[in-house]
Amino acid sequence: MAEVKNIFTGAKMNKDLNPRLISKNEYIDARNAEVVNSEGMDSGLLQNVSGNSIETSFFSEGLELEGFNLEIIGFFIDSTNNRIFAFITDWNDSSSDGLSNFAASTSHHYICMYDVNSNESTTLVTGSFLNFAKGNTVLGINLLEDLLFFTDNRNQPRKINVSTAIGNSSYYLKEEDVSVAKYYPWKPISFLKNKVTPDITPYYLQVGTLLEIKYQVYAVTTSTSVEFNGDMSLFDTNYGGLELVASFISGWLSSVKVLQKGNSLSEDLEIIYSSSNQLVTFYSSPSLERGISATVIVRDVNIEKENTMKDVTSTSLPLTQELNISNASFATNSYFYTSDLVHENWFGSTLYVLNSDGDIEYFPSNGVTVTGVNDEGNGTYKISHTTANLSLSDVKKVVLGGNPYYNSLFKGDTNFISDRFIRFSYRFKYDDNEYSLDAPFSQIVFIPKQDGYFLEDKIPENINYEESNSDENNAIKSSIVSFFENKINQVDLSIPMPNGISSSKELTSSLNVREIEILYKESDKTSVQVLESVSTDELLLGTSNKYVYVYNSQSPVKTLTSKESTRASDKIPIRAKAQEISGNRVIYGNYLVRTARASTLDYNLLSSEKPKLGNLNSLNELEYPNSVLKQNRSYKVGIVLVDKFGRQSDVITSKNSTVYTPYESIGEFIGDSGTSVYRGESLKLDFITPIPEDKGYVQGYAGLYSETNPLGWYTYKVVVQQKEQDYYNVYLPTILNFSPQLNVSTGVLTSSSEVAYITLFSDNINKVPRDLKEVGAQDLQYSSSANLYGRVHNTTFSANTATSKQFTPSPTPDKVVLIGTRNEIGLNTTDIGGDYIVSPFYNIPKAPIQYNKTTTPVTIAQLNLGANPYIAKMSTQKRIGAAGGGAVGPSESTQSQVDFNKVRLNVYETEPVNSNIDIFYETGTGGLIKDLNNQIRTAESELRPSNINGWSWYLSEATLPLGYATPSNFDIVTNEGVSLCDIAAIPNSGSVITGEIVSIRNRETPSWKVEDLGLFSLTQDNTKKFKIQVNANKYFVHTAGSYETNSYIFNFKFTNTVTTTVDGLEVVKKYSIGITESSRNELTNEQPTIEGKTLSSPNFLEWCYGTSKPGLVVEEDTIVNGLPAYNPVPSSTRYWNSSPFSYSKFRSNDIGVGPNGRKSVRMSPNLTNIVKEESASGWNFLENFEFNNGSANPNISEKKKGISATLVALRFWDVFSNPPTSNPNVSDSKWRDITNYKIIQGWTKQNGGRVDYGTTDYPPMSDMFRLIELANGTYNLEFNNNNIVYQDKASGIGTQYRLFFEVYDSSKNSKGKIVPWGRNKKGWSYLSIDVSVYNKS
Repeated sequence: MAEVKNIFTGAKMNKDLNPRLISKNEYIDARNAEVVNSEGMDSGLLQNVSGNSIETSFFSEGLELEGFNLEIIGFFIDSTNNRIFAFITDWNDSSSDGLSNFAASTSHHYICMYDVNSNESTTLVTGSFLNFAKGNTVLGINLLEDLLFFTDNRNQPRKINVSTAIGNSSYYLKEEDVSVAKYYPWKPISFLKNKVTPDITPYYLQVGTLLEIKYQVYAVTTSTSVEFNGDMSLFDTNYGGLELVASFISGWLSSVKVLQKGNSLSEDLEIIYSSSNQLVTFYSSPSLERGISATVIVRDVNIEKENTMKDVTSTSLPLTQELNISNASFATNSYFYTSDLVHENWFGSTLYVLNSDGDIEYFPSNGVTVTGVNDEGNGTYKISHTTANLSLSDVKKVVLGGNPYYNSLFKGDTNFISDRFIRFSYRFKYDDNEYSLDAPFSQIVFIPKQDGYFLEDKIPENINYEESNSDENNAIKSSIVSFFENKINQVDLSIPMPNGISSSKELTSSLNVREIEILYKESDKTSVQVLESVSTDELLLGTSNKYVYVYNSQSPVKTLTSKESTRASDKIPIRAKAQEISGNRVIYGNYLVRTARASTLDYNLLSSEKPKLGNLNSLNELEYPNSVLKQNRSYKVGIVLVDKFGRQSDVITSKNSTVYTPYESIGEFIGDSGTSVYRGESLKLDFITPIPEDKGYVQGYAGLYSETNPLGWYTYKVVVQQKEQDYYNVYLPTILNFSPQLNVSTGVLTSSSEVAYITLFSDNINKVPRDLKEVGAQDLQYSSSANLYGRVHNTTFSANTATSKQFTPSPTPDKVVLIGTRNEIGLNTTDIGGDYIVSPFYNIPKAPIQYNKTTTPVTIAQLNLGANPYIAKMSTQKRIGAAGGGAVGPSESTQSQVDFNKVRLNVYETEPVNSNIDIFYETGTGGLIKDLNNQIRTAESELRPSNINGWSWYLSEATLPLGYATPSNFDIVTNEGVSLCDIAAIPNSGSVITGEIVSIRNRETPSWKVEDLGLFSLTQDNTKKFKIQVNANKYFVHTAGSYETNSYIFNFKFTNTVTTTVDGLEVVKKYSIGITESSRNELTNEQPTIEGKTLSSPNFLEWCYGTSKPGLVVEEDTIVNGLPAYNPVPSSTRYWNSSPFSYSKFRSNDIGVGPNGRKSVRMSPNLTNIVKEESASGWNFLENFEFNNGSANPNISEKKKGISATLVALRFWDVFSNPPTSNPNVSDSKWRDITNYKIIQGWTKQNGGRVDYGTTDYPPMSDMFRLIELANGTYNLEFNNNNIVYQDKASGIGTQYRLFFEVYDSSKNSKGKIVPWGRNKKGWSYLSIDVSVYNKS
């Protein structure tokens, strides 16, 4: 045979062209064949495709995979290494969306690999956490080097390291191990550590903190607080003088506060009060049925802490005192004597020793502290201390006020961060060289030198008094505060371990962390830098739940790229259908990138004094002693929800998430000793209701994290928006109040609340700038747009007293209206044009001529006028500064208290720059949502509203305004079931329970909407219980859609306000919670009414004679008067029937309406008689029907909503027929049905000596009657005079017709469309009324 050879270099199948036209490099058809595509000689050849064969069943180590009906839901062929990867499961998600049911723990899931070369199968990963499902095929699978990426549009995208999985089959055990998105370290760095005290193991407690109450207990006590002392054996163990105070509200243990710190206490320790002691007796409930012990738990926040931000290079604190040794014979004891005056405030301070050359001999880092200062009399003081090893002598000196953190071996850069504001963070580096997101950055690490205090050796007599060494004078002269630099040079960074991980050693095994990178950021830079990488070897040494890294003021080693610096979250989708690799990039398609969030949260934002250390369990005063809230600012605080992998929600706020902080006076912050202590203010969030937890909260909401919901919201963090940004402090000599003058007639300096002057020099000229636009070259006076707020001023001057004090400005700033040199703006003379005796403006005088009061008259040469500085004229809101100016004469008594030489430091603050950028800033405040919600629910739960008790509901469309939708009162109870309403009803109980309706939702499909809040009010009576009342002028109408639109879900907020007295002070606390009442709070439909008609009770329908229905008994017809039956249509037979009704025989009188039975309601009065001869041809009006829906609404159109009326049946009374005698039950019924068909009635008539025969046609209902709905919602009944028939059996007797209506309320939806599914509809299937028809009157 002839043989044709061809090389298919085009590798194309072409079925479109005629075979004669196909080119040689194409072919028409091929089966089980492929074209070789290679760079070798065989490229283009057609070869057979290999068939299929069973290679493996994925046995692992000779064992078959467990599971029933396992199914491969995805596979990938690694042709390079001859490997097959398979994804296998037996789980089938039966939920409606195929996603909602997480795989059961008993289900089986595998990622398996088969190596073709070695013919071996390996199970790489197994566990129910994989959450595979048969209905979710793993379509996107790629291998990038040794990383296998896969996605199934059910779980988040994942990956495994194949080599790692082969080497360690237990490496991948949880979602965090396989997810492409890595675990997000959400805990910020802390600058606190547990305070270690010699001979005390483990720790003290922090005074003022509240211990956690393990479970609620009730106490038989009338006291609001009871103190418990550990030495009184009231606890299960003696804790070295531990004292606690327990507070009770209405008998319930509400809080336990630390009064004395005790010792030998540790985290998670449980302290147990005995069930019965001499102070109180504890019970499980107010019923006093069971006595129990009360238990409190020590948490980390209760352990006494110390700050880790330190100055380790200064030998002494800012204030010290050198003491001479007066009696060296006591030098080897733990005390010494000195003749120097010593104040008792040195108690607790650190000391060190100087040798005779003034060098340090005994360092402060040895930790010797003063334990006593006693005045021995005769000018001798005894100083006790903690060691007997000082080896003192008469030539040595002891210095009090040593720096306990001094480290003579410190090798860091002492000044590296002195002029920097820095923050710290960290991130994890994982085994596959992936990095987590950056943890939240800390607050700024900054404590000013001298701890921010202005110091001086003595009060300066004037500005040039150098002996005082005054920081205040130096600030005036230089216009800067020189000591406002960072004193810190060593910081212990405490990195908390993730929840469930007890040490950094466990961090490497549990989360596969290889390194921790310590991150560093400066306030004026956007870049993030790396200080150091903590290696695995170092992490493996950790045994605590915090890893401590010591920062020694070294510079960073590298800078992260801009992509890494701005990486707020990984853009890894929640689910993805498609995945592909391009280069070394993983690309996802058709993905879900975020879930829904709550539109608002229920919390209040408060601004109040920064808590004292321990109060409210706050350690902020210790950790950030100099951080306070800026005054005269508006703050907006929001919450960001974060999942375990760092995906974040938008900022969620509440209706009370903004607060303004006004300027405060120092007098409003009073310390324990009665002296003024300024702690500043801080923001506080008071959560009213928990963060929503359920997935069904809103459509698409992720819910909260759990093992079966790994992508639920896990943590929260607090973010703050504050748009008032940069500002300056203007450090000034004394502000001059009003003009520099003296009232000659009174000899009194004049003051003003509207005008003041400030002297500008040095950098202040730039802080308070002149407006230099549109000015001429010769201009010497300038306007200014600067606005200033006074913060510090003095009204007098004293050479031996500090007179500067805080100034509380008006919310409206003072305005700079004029800037110019002193001479040019006319301030070089008094108001009457005379010369100053002494210049009131601070400056260096031209000549050092002192005022000589014996010289008269005063000459210009004797004036200390000084230079010609810039002066700013201020338009002030209130009086500020000191009145100034000199007298006209030389009298000393009339000289000003302030002048160029006698000034104090004053401070103005510039108006901040307002930013229009709508941005929130991350704070270090955050935590687990689960913990927050538990705290909200359990915080003083005996006082906190928890549930509604006794809820009932009945709301009808007939309910009138001011009626009640809840027939009986409902109560608000605690988690323990205690009625808060009953407590509030007791006179002088100190408890007030209130409530409000926050929102009302309904079940409208597909989306829920917020219902009109004006419908209902929440009311209380004297029992303090609640009811839902319908508001004035509110009515209801039930329609077919009322199940959705009038089925109410109430969101309430209940608040229990409790007033107690603590230490003689009235304390008011509010406990609030949101409660959702989602019972079937539906609108009840009422029976419709008919205007002008009276209705009878429902009766069973009479028998009816009509057309047969298959299967019913045949009854023959007979004619009245014994005449023979006449049937004009012999082929048909008339039967007794109730069509469209049913036979009576199918109902039972014993059980009411049977399966085919019907009842009819009669309307009266009947319709007006129809007189044919008096009616027009065609359709005529008979009667108007007004059906109402039963609503109490007076609006006519509202009453017609939902109503539908239809004419459904018609009968007439056939006077010529007899019922069948074979059925005595219907012997009196002559009704015949003509609803859907006509009846031809045969008749006979005696006509003289003969009998006439004939027929009468009765048309069907539609030809005789019709019901028409009008625009106003009423119905007109009409008859057709052309077709309506009457019988004339005897003269004057008409024909009686019975019409049947179907009338229903709520058979129409809100748009007026009749729907067959209307719920709870009411009305009548057969509502009948009669009409008689006559030929003539």
